[in-house]
Amino acid sequence: MRLTQVFRTFLISDVLVTVASNFAGSQATDAVENHASVSLLYILVSIGVGFAWISALVGLWRFRNWARVVYLGLAGVGPLAHLLAGGGEATGLEEAINALSWLIRGMIIALAYWSPLASKFRPDVRAASQNTSQR
Repeated sequence: MRLTQVFRTFLISDVLVTVASNFAGSQATDAVENHASVSLLYILVSIGVGFAWISALVGLWRFRNWARVVYLGLAGVGPLAHLLAGGGEATGLEEAINALSWLIRGMIIALAYWSPLASKFRPDVRAASQNTSQR
């Protein structure tokens, strides 16, 4: 299996595991009571982070250099925001899925920065490969 296919498999896995984590969190009985008091600011910030995450995934799929930076920033801000918000309660299933999600994110970052695939993110290399393919 080529490294590009492995990388893109991790990107798809990130989406699926994140959706599964959100679904598992919403199915908890206590979660319904906790979500009733969520502020509008929290909702707006969550939507903004969601759009940034989707944009970063699309950029990573297309090997854009800016996407690595955005994805790394979101991966760093996530745990910090969770700690500053006071943590929260989660079911065992939700915590297990979150742990899997962080492992996948770590693999995506490692492949994007420290593998032979990292050269595809550099603009000069990408432009040179496009010029040779057009000839």
